[in-house]
Amino acid sequence: MFFRKKVNLLLKHYSNKAFYLIFAAIIMTKMRKDRSNLQTYAMIYGARLGLFCTLSFLLYILGLHYPSIWLVFYIATAYIPFYTFKLAKKYRNLECEGVIGFGHACAFTISMFLFASLLVAAIQYIYFRFIDNGFFFTAWQDAITQLMAKRT
Repeated sequence: MFFRKKVNLLLKHYSNKAFYLIFAAIIMTKMRKDRSNLQTYAMIYGARLGLFCTLSFLLYILGLHYPSIWLVFYIATAYIPFYTFKLAKKYRNLECEGVIGFGHACAFTISMFLFASLLVAAIQYIYFRFIDNGFFFTAWQDAITQLMAKRT
């Protein structure tokens, strides 16, 4: 609010075109700086979110062996949106000086999910390619067979 009053006062006092050009250049420079920070911090916070999602994936795999872990998996999966909100709020408070626009917040969140999904996809690829050896597929096939047997 204070910033807007100051800008309006300056616009009334200086009505020449040179001031508008300088003011627009300052605003555009600040927006460009915010966008470069957005990419950097989306990578950092996306890595954190990706590690949390990887933990959730590992809990899912462990839940196939030990059914008691399913509850922890469901809780971790349900916590992902809240963790995302926490990271976006931390970005707003630490990097954007407590003020962030809706478009900027959406761009940050989407970028953060993009980087998190890259990390999770790489870890899932490594798991399914080198570690799994068909266990995941066999577990699902057994579960479907049991459901069919109960149905008939």
